[in-house]
Amino acid sequence: MIDRQPFDLKAYVRDTAARPCFICGLIENDPACFHHRIFEDDETIIFLSKYPTLPGYCLVCPREHREDLAQDMSTDEYLRLQEKVHVLSRALKRVFDAERIYVLSLGSQQANSHLHFHVVPLPGGVPLEKQQYHALMAEHGVLQMPDNEMAELARLIAEAYRVELSSHDWRRVVCHQRVRKVAAQRPPHQAMSEERMPAPERRFRGSAAPLHQDPGRPAGAPVPVPNSPEQAEPVPR
Repeated sequence: MIDRQPFDLKAYVRDTAARPCFICGLIENDPACFHHRIFEDDETIIFLSKYPTLPGYCLVCPREHREDLAQDMSTDEYLRLQEKVHVLSRALKRVFDAERIYVLSLGSQQANSHLHFHVVPLPGGVPLEKQQYHALMAEHGVLQMPDNEMAELARLIAEAYRVELSSHDWRRVVCHQRVRKVAAQRPPHQAMSEERMPAPERRFRGSAAPLHQDPGRPAGAPVPVPNSPEQAEPVPR
């Protein structure tokens, strides 16, 4: 049974609105912003929430202070960040045998503006009415975990993350090798991939019929001009 203790959410909101960015402070090793770290590289940092509502509650953030997901990150940067979210999800599944992994992005321009993703394992056996938002909302209380337990939890998740990351990198290498092998075996006149072909060419590849050929009209016969819009042939979609 998960025992959640009452949490003063109003005081927390006042505090976050008045203080500098705690994620930037964590990256700069400010003791006041300490959190138990799980993984970090040149682009990303992953750490445990200081106020978890479920065991293993993690945050995944870009190291640079980015605020607007739509405008402050390139597509490649976003996809690399989500790749870390996916690897972390598998690590949490490994450690907690979670029934489900919740992923969401919150924050505000008025407080906690540094872009971050919540990645949270839902244990099995939680009643439906206490899943989803209920399971994540601090209004329903947070876990009070001693620092040594948080440190051990971070260690276990970090170890599982490294295992999953190695497995992920291996699968990606194998996939790239297979793609290169298939491309090398393809005849030169088929070098263009299906994905790079224009849409009509992909759709009608292998068919000798023109795009708007009526099967009931002889090949080469003129196409009748409709006298009204109602007589016009529908354009294939």
